[in-house]
Amino acid sequence: MIRSIILMVVVNLYAISGFNIGGLGRRSDPFSTPISIVPRRSLVLGCSYQPEFSIIKDARYLRSTSDLNEFYPFLRLPFFLGLDFIFSLNKYLDQDFDLITVSQDSLRRQIIGRGGVISLDLGCELTYKNIVLGLVRNIIFGTSEEEWIFESGGIVTTDTLSYEYDGEGYHLQAGFLTEDFGIIGWGGREEVRCDTVVDQPKAYGISGNYRLTRNLVIGITINYEDWLNHDDKPAIKISLTKGDLTISPFYHPWYYGIDEYGIFFQLQLLIKKVGVITPSLAVSLRKGLGITEYSIIPAINLQINELVKKRKRWY
Repeated sequence: MIRSIILMVVVNLYAISGFNIGGLGRRSDPFSTPISIVPRRSLVLGCSYQPEFSIIKDARYLRSTSDLNEFYPFLRLPFFLGLDFIFSLNKYLDQDFDLITVSQDSLRRQIIGRGGVISLDLGCELTYKNIVLGLVRNIIFGTSEEEWIFESGGIVTTDTLSYEYDGEGYHLQAGFLTEDFGIIGWGGREEVRCDTVVDQPKAYGISGNYRLTRNLVIGITINYEDWLNHDDKPAIKISLTKGDLTISPFYHPWYYGIDEYGIFFQLQLLIKKVGVITPSLAVSLRKGLGITEYSIIPAINLQINELVKKRKRWY
């Protein structure tokens, strides 16, 4: 299947990427920590939205694709003695694609994929002075559908295949945070099933930040994912933050042979008496399997916390 993708053409206006057919689809953000919200000791509500636009080029064709995606919520609920509970819903694997290939005997085959795998993340985080400990339980679920269309000599036949996915995972996180320095490490394992076990990826990562001056912070994030039967390489992102602006060049190897190089821009804007809105933009180049893809991913993250600071605490 993976080798045959070289001959295929992505034509669907709503497909997110030409590479999603490989394996289970594309992995979500490899640079996010299992618990990515900095402890605030107040109720935090939020949601994120991340559409994607791509231009795909191979030896014969140049075409564009897009995906408007969905909104994904998150919640941080403070409890007592430095303990917070975390809830978030995230796109785990994307499986939208529309591929066409024509064989030498004029058999035209089109495969349309729809759906994806979602991860419901439930966790708790304990903060004591400068030490942060976290545990996350991942509940993995989702569905996908493949429509196979064959055309030869004016005769068209179709077949539809449906899949249901489930699984779970666990991640542990530990960090040491001060005003000028912070380091967080994590590790965990997941299992994805579709009738039988499809894969059991393990993930390990470390992220660190150091304040060079009052308004200048440098950081690095390294994440390694171990997928079955794949030659895995670590993903690396280097960040430079000045004031509210962050610029981050990154390298992200997909788990089935795609290399992605890009740069990430993020701006953090404080909304008085509401919270924080964070627009961002990622621009990247993906190469592999005879295909080159240019991707633009704008995103927006809204975090509401100021509205609930005046509530009466129960601890």
